[in-house]
Amino acid sequence: GALAAVGPRHAPPGTVPQPFCGDVARHDKPDALQSKVNGPYQPISSRALADRVRRVALGLAELGVKAGDRIAIFSENRPEWAITDFACVTHGFTDVPLYPNLPPEQAAYITRDSGAVAIVVSDAEQAAKSAKVRGGGRAVTTDAQSGPGRCAGGDRQGRDHRRDAGQ
Repeated sequence: GALAAVGPRHAPPGTVPQPFCGDVARHDKPDALQSKVNGPYQPISSRALADRVRRVALGLAELGVKAGDRIAIFSENRPEWAITDFACVTHGFTDVPLYPNLPPEQAAYITRDSGAVAIVVSDAEQAAKSAKVRGGGRAVTTDAQSGPGRCAGGDRQGRDHRRDAGQ
């Protein structure tokens, strides 16, 4: 069989978010992601994906997250994980992925060691684990039961932030 060409790619230099933003603009796919909703998979279009990414990033910024800040993602593999990851990449946040099956003590160590200023969690179970992890820090949940993008706790000053961060 033929071997792939070796050598430099002939793409202009750019930034990390450019491929995501460029692909959304070039490929208006009706099913960029799939999400299982009450059994069957439902498509998420490229445009809806880009809109949700923007809204999550703006919601995090409204909570005080700034470019260069670290955001822990405590979630199973699901569209909201990718959306949060894309929000981080496109807005200069650094994501800190946490395996969803980590015990709270390990998640706490990784979160503290990374300097994460907020934790995005997938559901009530991860929110409960993150309560032990964050010690009063911020957590945002993507669970529909809690309300999309709702904060799961107060910030370090004890204020309760309940803002829509992305659905």
